[in-house]
Amino acid sequence: VIGFGCPRKLSNRQFDGKWIVMDVSDYQVSHEARDSNKWLTDAKYSPNGEIIAIGSFDNKIYVYSVNSGYALNAVISQHQAFITSVDFSEDSAWIQSNCGGLELNFFEADSGLYIPAASRLRDTAWATQTCTLGWAVQGIWPPQKDGTECTSVDCNLFRGEDGTVIASGDNYGRIRLFRYPSTSAFSASKLYWASANPITRIRFAGGDSNLISITGVNKCIMQWKHRRD
Repeated sequence: VIGFGCPRKLSNRQFDGKWIVMDVSDYQVSHEARDSNKWLTDAKYSPNGEIIAIGSFDNKIYVYSVNSGYALNAVISQHQAFITSVDFSEDSAWIQSNCGGLELNFFEADSGLYIPAASRLRDTAWATQTCTLGWAVQGIWPPQKDGTECTSVDCNLFRGEDGTVIASGDNYGRIRLFRYPSTSAFSASKLYWASANPITRIRFAGGDSNLISITGVNKCIMQWKHRRD
């Protein structure tokens, strides 16, 4: 279990950037670190459990080796804005990431080496898809520039070819369901209104029997029943 330090007041930043790992059997802290002085925005373990990547508000991704006592392997500083999402490939070899500047970047998971040719990884199978910008989720963005920004996404990738869907939330408080992959801006979707505020996070829960959405301004948490037809 990973926990992030979060200050109660913006003026109190003594916990910004701190993260801990707890044993799920007794919830005792087994490791803690603080390599960034900014908020931590996302964290993912690699599928093989050997690497953990943590994104921060300081525009960097910190890559740690689990087998070496969470030693810092690499600091990725390619992004020009705060990190929003990080995903590992199924074979734990690659990382894809998004930032607040709407960049999609790819890196080697163990070394943090930047991959400038994004087309090399267009057919890569990902363990998770929480990046709103990606080869397989291009269709969640509208074809016209109408002010819509897709702020969060999640896919039930464990389904494989058996009904994999994309759930996305936008800055107008709308949730959409697409078939995975969605590569066209004219892809059909099912639309649901959740709030008048932006959707900041959306995740499948209970496998994919439920969907959890969180809005930013009014801090509303909603649980949706996901029925597969």
